[in-house]
Amino acid sequence: FTVRIETEFTQFELAIMDYQHNALAPDSFPDFDVCCENVQKDFEDYLKKLPASKPEYDLARKQAAWIIWSCNLSPHGFMKRPMIFMGRQGYNQSFGWQPSFQAMAHLDDIDTAWSLLESMFDFQDEYGQLPDSINGFAANYSTCKPPFQGFAIDWIFRHCDQSKISLDKLERIYQPLCRWTDWWFKYRDCNGDGLPSYEHGDESGGDVVSIFRYGLPVTSADLCALLALQMDILSTIAERLGKEEEQKKWKQKSDDLILLMIKRFWDGSRFIPLQGNQCLTPVKDQMSLLCFIPIILGKRLPNEITSAIIRTLSTEGKYLSQYGIASESMDSPDFECHSGWDCGLIIAQNQMMIVSGLEASGYPDLAKTIAQRYCTSIRKNGFYNNFNPITGRGLDHRCSTGTALIYWTSWVSAVYLILQKYYE
Repeated sequence: FTVRIETEFTQFELAIMDYQHNALAPDSFPDFDVCCENVQKDFEDYLKKLPASKPEYDLARKQAAWIIWSCNLSPHGFMKRPMIFMGRQGYNQSFGWQPSFQAMAHLDDIDTAWSLLESMFDFQDEYGQLPDSINGFAANYSTCKPPFQGFAIDWIFRHCDQSKISLDKLERIYQPLCRWTDWWFKYRDCNGDGLPSYEHGDESGGDVVSIFRYGLPVTSADLCALLALQMDILSTIAERLGKEEEQKKWKQKSDDLILLMIKRFWDGSRFIPLQGNQCLTPVKDQMSLLCFIPIILGKRLPNEITSAIIRTLSTEGKYLSQYGIASESMDSPDFECHSGWDCGLIIAQNQMMIVSGLEASGYPDLAKTIAQRYCTSIRKNGFYNNFNPITGRGLDHRCSTGTALIYWTSWVSAVYLILQKYYE
């Protein structure tokens, strides 16, 4: 909306009230200076929850924190707890796996972090599915996002004092996480072979990814790796909760899935996805970064597979650019990097998964290199959702009218804060 102000005064105070329902304006308002002081204190208090940084990077830390803080929403509509939306200029909603990234960024305040982890489970349906996205008044179940919660919990377990995570917290998340994991095997295994599939590109979290250009559904190793990691975490939680049989069950299911994943997808240099009605047709000449996401399994992968992945990811100018890891090999015929929806951009979630996977696999130097390049790009260019891997330029997502939908996002801000503290 547009507000036009006509007044003879050069200085004045103006209050703009935004209502979800019809309401009357209050009879009086607090003093403007008091409002500023209250907001400043609220931001400074929130800043304490987020990762520290080197003194020379303090401005970027505060920028990232301000973006996240400004995307916090109090409970309203059917939102039962505070949540963090992706942005305020566009995509003003929370996506299915986004709160997990925020949970990792809020690790210094474990109560806030755990609430963020649990938040999307408030919208879990009767079958176990989590929505693709939610806002205060609607939830979208037409697609979903990948099962990333196990990755986030695994990362949190590796980077905090686990004694701070109470049995009550573990108990609250255990059954919802079981149901979410089971959903993939009950409702997304198109041929009953034990390998769940994606039915829409958005479900991989990459949105525009080359493996989906040749038909759907698609069964791919990245999804298997996320589920295997999630089942491994369920085994760990079950053990802490004294559920011995369930601990063994989830561990066995995780081990079996990894073996099946390697058997069906690994071709000696990468994991090749399968597509078609029965998910039996290899997507040949595939150069998407999704083929290497199983590195998140760390030392649970055989050494020869890890070594092959590392050789590819460490090659300059292939996936590794001066600004981070590209989502498509830069010498791929499918590579594009001109707009916010192109296949081949540098996107935050890939940096987080690859860097964490390298750390877990015993390659901290390469993890640090990627983290440093991405964080340096952020500080230079801003907290854009996507970056051109050739030029480092931040890219907007635009709607059909050409209007920019996304500038700087809380999601990117969270990943930046994590990488600059733990890896840079």
